Amino acid sequence: MKKLALAIAATSVLGMGAAQATQIQIDASGILGAVAGTYQTDYFNRMTFNTFSPTSTYIDDDGVAGVTTGDTVLDSGFATVGNLNPLSFPGSNFGGFGSVWGMNVDWELEGVTQVVGADFLGVFNSGTVNFNICDAMNVCTTALSLDVIGSSLGVPGGGSVGIEVFGRVTFAYAETFYDEFGRDFAQTLLDSEIIWGFANSDIFGIGNVPEFAGVNDDGFDTYTRTTTLPSVDVSFQVPEPTSVAILGVGLLGMGFAARRRRNNKAA
Repeated sequence: MKKLALAIAATSVLGMGAAQATQIQIDASGILGAVAGTYQTDYFNRMTFNTFSPTSTYIDDDGVAGVTTGDTVLDSGFATVGNLNPLSFPGSNFGGFGSVWGMNVDWELEGVTQVVGADFLGVFNSGTVNFNICDAMNVCTTALSLDVIGSSLGVPGGGSVGIEVFGRVTFAYAETFYDEFGRDFAQTLLDSEIIWGFANSDIFGIGNVPEFAGVNDDGFDTYTRTTTLPSVDVSFQVPEPTSVAILGVGLLGMGFAARRRRNNKAA
C-alpha cells in the first residue's frame, strides 16, 4: 500500500510538471580520499549511460504455457555513465570525471510481462539501482541507491519502445551529491524528504523471442533474452526549500487546528 502511494505521488509530480530535473553536483573527493572540493563537478541536469544490453528473465508462473502477459519478469544489468549532461569540453569543470574517477550502475528489477503482438515488454514495480563511483584502479563504492517503485511504457513500434522507470533515493554517500540549492542528498534524506529519480530510454529488440533457459528452484520454466538500450538519461527531482518550508508551516497549522478543536470539545 505504501509503495502504491509512493507511485501515485511520483506520477503526480510528473503530471504537475514539477519533475523538471533538479540540477545536481557531484563531489567524489570524499570517496577518493581527497580534500573536499578537489574532485567536484559543475552542476548538470542528468547522467547519460553508454550503450548496454541488459538480460531479462521471464518466469512462466501464471499457469499458461510459454511467456505470456502476467508472467514475472526480472531484469538485471550493468552500465557505465558516459556523460554528465550538459557539461561539455572545453569550458566545463568535470571534477576529474572520466579521467580520475568514473561511475557505473548496476540494477535488479522485477515486474510483470506484457506481450503486445510479437513484442515482449516489462512493467517494473520494484527493484534496486546502485550508482557507484570508481577510482582509477576501478575500486568502486556505492554512492547512491534508488528503490524502484514503478515504470511506464510508450507505444511500441518498429521493434522499440520508450520506457520511464522511477523510484526514490534511499541512500546517498555523505557530502557527495548536492542539489542546485547546495543541499547534501544525505542530509535531505535524514530530514525525511523524498528525492525522486527518473530514468528514460528507448529499448530496442523488444521483438527478440525469449529462449528457454531451464527450470528454477520453484519448478517454473524460465526464459531469457537480451535487448539494447543506446543510452539512458537519469535525472533527479529534489523538493525546493520553499516547498518544504510551506509544507512544514501547513502541517504546523493543521496541528494547531486539531489541538484547538480538542480544546473546544473539552470545554
